[in-house]
Amino acid sequence: MMRELVKAVLKTGSGSGISLLLGVITMKVMAVVLGPSGVGLYSLLRQNMFSTISLGTLGGTVALIQGLASLKGQTRDATPIL
Repeated sequence: MMRELVKAVLKTGSGSGISLLLGVITMKVMAVVLGPSGVGLYSLLRQNMFSTISLGTLGGTVALIQGLASLKGQTRDATPIL
């Protein structure tokens, strides 16, 4: 049981670390190619996207995932994932 927990923590932690590293590399490439104004525009568009998603789901992304996970059988298979 403890070994499975440690493995899960390592998987999650390494995934988060890799995601952060790729994000830093992506932002550096964008900064070199697009310059400060391009990075600023990208940040504004990204914030707009996250705000729209939050407004559209009423901040209920966790509840939405829990609801989808609680479905059974053919209903679960037939439900489209956003």
